[in-house]
Amino acid sequence: TPPLLRLALLPSVVLAVSGFVGCWYRPRLRLTRLTGEWPLAGGIYRYRVRVENVGRRGASALQIQERGLPPELRPVGEPALIDRLEPGESCLVELALRCGRRGEYTLRTLQGASALPLGLGKAGRRQAGPGRLLVCPLPEPTALPEMPWVRVHQPGGGGPTYRGGDSTQFGSTRDWRPGDRIRDIHWPSSARAGRLIAREYEEAQRVRLAIVLDLQSRSQRQDLRLERGSASVADWVE
Repeated sequence: TPPLLRLALLPSVVLAVSGFVGCWYRPRLRLTRLTGEWPLAGGIYRYRVRVENVGRRGASALQIQERGLPPELRPVGEPALIDRLEPGESCLVELALRCGRRGEYTLRTLQGASALPLGLGKAGRRQAGPGRLLVCPLPEPTALPEMPWVRVHQPGGGGPTYRGGDSTQFGSTRDWRPGDRIRDIHWPSSARAGRLIAREYEEAQRVRLAIVLDLQSRSQRQDLRLERGSASVADWVE
């Protein structure tokens, strides 16, 4: 029995020694996410991370990866590896996540770790740097239905423009009227006609269409309908 106990305790002792010695190799890093373009559901989100060595010793065999990911987000490939990073140096690495479902997610923790010296475990620091990730719905080709629309005034936004001169598209000329801007006078035509002629611009309008989607669901069947509706609306908007 004693030899078996010693044999069973040997891996634990080796791991404890590796962890104690590994504290010396534990890197001190500053990690910063550089977000990229928002992905679509089912796609891959690729972004870069700036890694800076803020310690007094060089760091070797660094692995950069996300920790504490939700089930809908899965890492793609192996963690990013940095061979050597001297004190004060920085570099960029690329990470990739497979996004299983649309929604808004929070990337909670980045980890930079080193497996030195024994390679039995990783000694590293986790940096709490919450990052926002928005996974857009995958557009599903659907015929655009007939939608009623009306002209409404939207306070605080760029509403329709009805006054001549607010557009940059030249339309025609007309007699100058009191209230027109001096800069809108067309001087060549005024010289030929012997009276003031003003430029008239085409009417510029901004048409806004609002698509309202009911997000309330009380069953799994309604959840599926909501997902299909989101995909259809994404296709209409695109």
